[in-house]
Amino acid sequence: MTRTELPALRAQLSVESDRLKRVVDEIDSLLAAVTAREPSPVEAIAGAAYLQNLYNAIENCLLRVAHAVDESVPDSPDWHRVLLDQMTAPIDDLRPAVMDRSLAAKLDEYRRFRHAFRHMYFFDLDWPRIRPLLAASRSLCVEVWSALDALMRALLAE
Repeated sequence: MTRTELPALRAQLSVESDRLKRVVDEIDSLLAAVTAREPSPVEAIAGAAYLQNLYNAIENCLLRVAHAVDESVPDSPDWHRVLLDQMTAPIDDLRPAVMDRSLAAKLDEYRRFRHAFRHMYFFDLDWPRIRPLLAASRSLCVEVWSALDALMRALLAE
């Protein structure tokens, strides 16, 4: 990647950031609505769908980095997990690690939930599993954007 291509990557990440902020705002609204009660089935489904959207947006950012900077996007059957591993490793002469293993582990929990959600019936949703993921979503996004911002600063400094 050349320095002249970095603004395009930054713009793409900014678009994803805006989408992610909208999802997190919706999550906050949902959590506020169900603070003192169990969610309705529709609210539980919405919460699960928001978690799916949240991880999709984060994964899209990581894919953009893998494509634009690493010039290598995993293509194995378990590529979603491999992508997280790829982002924890620095690549000589290209970039530092995008994130540490701790953040990757947190993201992997959301990745696993997304996989389960895609393959389950809505009536099998487990609100006690969903609620903590929803509650942690804003702080997770702050960590992700901090990591991506640090990456962009490092790339621009080279």
